[in-house]
Amino acid sequence: MNHGGSHQGHMWLIGAVALVVLLAGYGIGSALAVAVIACAVMLGSIIWYVRRSEVRPQRHDAHRNAGHRH
Repeated sequence: MNHGGSHQGHMWLIGAVALVVLLAGYGIGSALAVAVIACAVMLGSIIWYVRRSEVRPQRHDAHRNAGHRH
């Protein structure tokens, strides 16, 4: 997986959203606030994804093994 390219793509997307907010006339403070919130959401989603992938139960094996009992 290309994590560096993915990160760079997300940063471009956050920058584009901040630029749209700036061009919409909300000012630099609002554009920075949107960028900071977007970065926090991205970081939170990464942490959630890592935690979810670490605690993955083996339900398929348990279900398959239980089905062979007679």
